[in-house]
Amino acid sequence: MSSLRDRSNRLRPKSREKSIPLLGALAILILPIATPQANATSPQATVGMYLDQPFVQGSYVAENYPSETSVTTFNTQSYGNTCSFNGATLEPLFSASPHCSVQTELNFGGASSTTSTPAPGQFPDSLSYGQVGSGGASVVFEDPQTYFGMWWSAGSYGNEIQLLNGTTVIASTSANDVASILSPSGTLTSLGYATYATRFYISNPVDWITVGSPSDFADLDVDNTYQYQSNYTAAHIQEPFVYIHFIAEDGVTFDRINLIAPGNGFEFDNFTTSTASGIKAAGIPTNLVMQKQLYEATYVDFDANGGTGALPRQYSIDNSAGTLQSSCLAWGDASRCITSPNNHYTSWLTGWNTVSNGSGDSYFDSGSYPFSENQTLYAQWQTDFSIYNLTNSEADANNVFDYSEYDTSLSVINFADLTLPSTVRSGEYIEGWYTLNSDWTSLIRAGGPGDLVSATDYTTWSSGNLFARWLDSPPTAVDAVTPEVLLVHPRATSVQLPNMPLIGDTSGSICLVESDLYGSEIASDLSFTDLVTATSGLSTSYSIESATLLVASASRYVRVTVSTTADTSCTTGFTHIVELRPLGANLTQVFPLNLTVR
Repeated sequence: MSSLRDRSNRLRPKSREKSIPLLGALAILILPIATPQANATSPQATVGMYLDQPFVQGSYVAENYPSETSVTTFNTQSYGNTCSFNGATLEPLFSASPHCSVQTELNFGGASSTTSTPAPGQFPDSLSYGQVGSGGASVVFEDPQTYFGMWWSAGSYGNEIQLLNGTTVIASTSANDVASILSPSGTLTSLGYATYATRFYISNPVDWITVGSPSDFADLDVDNTYQYQSNYTAAHIQEPFVYIHFIAEDGVTFDRINLIAPGNGFEFDNFTTSTASGIKAAGIPTNLVMQKQLYEATYVDFDANGGTGALPRQYSIDNSAGTLQSSCLAWGDASRCITSPNNHYTSWLTGWNTVSNGSGDSYFDSGSYPFSENQTLYAQWQTDFSIYNLTNSEADANNVFDYSEYDTSLSVINFADLTLPSTVRSGEYIEGWYTLNSDWTSLIRAGGPGDLVSATDYTTWSSGNLFARWLDSPPTAVDAVTPEVLLVHPRATSVQLPNMPLIGDTSGSICLVESDLYGSEIASDLSFTDLVTATSGLSTSYSIESATLLVASASRYVRVTVSTTADTSCTTGFTHIVELRPLGANLTQVFPLNLTVR
């Protein structure tokens, strides 16, 4: 969610230098109202949410049920310390430690009264209040609670409250619910049909003074009303200040409260909870305003579906439609961000689906979702590859784009195996498909036409490009006498060779011999790696590597024999001879080598 005032991660006094429009309070979602789907289970009413009169900063429940109620005022707690709650412990929510600290700036908190009597213009005895930052905090109670109330000061867009019974969110509400009705102009109607001017809820009560002898908050008598003076706080603090009550339905309790502030500070005081039974049955005071009925929240779980990272469960309110949270809530935080494997830049999230293979109902990332029932949504991924055709068989990584033409592209859905294309050209044959290595210094062979490449492999490629190398005749045999020239980058320590005819068990023997120009065997530090048998009967991965630079200044000649059986002498099998030529060397006539063909 975007922030219009920067209070993320700052648990310290704040100053503001310009007017900020009224936004909202308490939010897990921005939720437009929608009709639940017909097959959804009717939501269970759990908690009623009520707003008190203007300028009230304490709870009537603490006065009516003192022995069963705990009130945290923060007045004895020191600035900057972690919040401490009476009758409860504080636990982390999104970060390693609870992100709640004690603050002392009058603008944003510091209730001046603990009673249920309106107290405009009264300066606080203590400026201390609690503030939750972007890491959130979870208040955990030893005993089940039936009531929660708090002085919500300087309410900000993005603030969220969740009431939980164990791990189940029984009620959830957002800042937008309150901010939508507490505007600088408008009215509220109490349960007893009294009228409250909503402008009295804007800005800290300490700056409101009595004019004449007002008998109510209707603001209809200009000689007997309340006037904003800005005596103590900055005049631009035009945000809601209200005492909010959460009263459980009969038989409903909660033992945890999650306070969340994604992108904005969450300030509060006079944090009040009660274990008293029958609070609702005793009757809700008629001077309260019924804000809304809360219900056990429906939710969505997010499955990365082959991606990396995770997203937390997202709850709705009243089974109402809403906006799906973004696929990345916090960059660098794997617990709140889904990305493609290895952050592969050619793989991107296209949205969500109710079925992992995409055959169900589809939804956009950050798009509307009905939230009519609990559901798991699966990330839908698309990996795109650009296909090029090499017009020069000696193209290397430095000049590959000079010797290639763009043809088309292909996409792989949800990290399935990549099937290398079996493209047809008149009079030409694909020897193999190539891509670029991690530092773009050489081409590496991806495989032959029709071969499968798993996501484990292609998401490690540094390039989303596939280059086809074409031949004038089918690659069904290898000339064992005339060396094939392979250009090698000066910094390379390995080179991938073209495929060779191979049918059978890849555990067969491999023999590698390095020779001089005249066919005499010489000592060598070369090794042979990565043989893979393709369904076409051609090897699809065939590499020679060295512990140091593969080629410095002169060509090297190598004979590789692959036996289809465990024949360590390689007296049977297929032989491939290549010349490893340093990139940039002049093309000279290549003579047949006097190597034994097996």
